[in-house]
Amino acid sequence: MKDSYVVLGMIIAAIVIGAGLFFFGPESFRTAAGFGTPKDVSFRILKDGTDALTVDQRVNYRIENPQKLSELWGYLDVTPGSAPGVDFSKNEVLAVFDGTHTSGGYRIEVSHITEEAGSRMVHITRIVPGEGCVTNNAITSPYQVVVVKKSPLPLAHMDEVITEGC
Repeated sequence: MKDSYVVLGMIIAAIVIGAGLFFFGPESFRTAAGFGTPKDVSFRILKDGTDALTVDQRVNYRIENPQKLSELWGYLDVTPGSAPGVDFSKNEVLAVFDGTHTSGGYRIEVSHITEEAGSRMVHITRIVPGEGCVTNNAITSPYQVVVVKKSPLPLAHMDEVITEGC
C-alpha cells in the first residue's frame, strides 16, 4: 500500500513539473536569471555637440545627482551652472564623449540601451569620416548626454564604429 502512495506521489510530481516546464519553459527561466531577450530602455537626449574640448579622451560618465550634473555641464561649451533640471529620484544621466579629434566629421551617439544578463548595456555608435573625405579643419570633441530611468544595474557599453562615406 505504501508503495502505491509513493508511485502516485511520483506521478503527481512528474505532472506538476511537466506542466511547469510547459507553461514556464526554458525561455522564462533564462529571462528570470538575467539571460534571454534584452529589454529596451527608453531615453531622451539632453544635449549633444562637438565642442567638449576639455574632455580629450574617449570616456563615459554616469551622473546620479545635481552636483555631478553641474560639474559635467562645465565640461561642455555651455555656461557652468546652467544644467537642466533632472529628477534624480527617478532618473540618471549618461554622458558619452569621443575625445579630441583634429578635424570635423566625427560624432558619437547612444543608439539604444538594453537591460540584459544582469546589466544595463549602453550601445554607442561612433561615426568617423571616410578616408579622403573633406572635413572642416577644426579641433572637435563629440559628445552626447542622455537621461534614462534610474537603475541599480551595473553599466556596460558596446561601441560600434561606423565609417561615413563622403
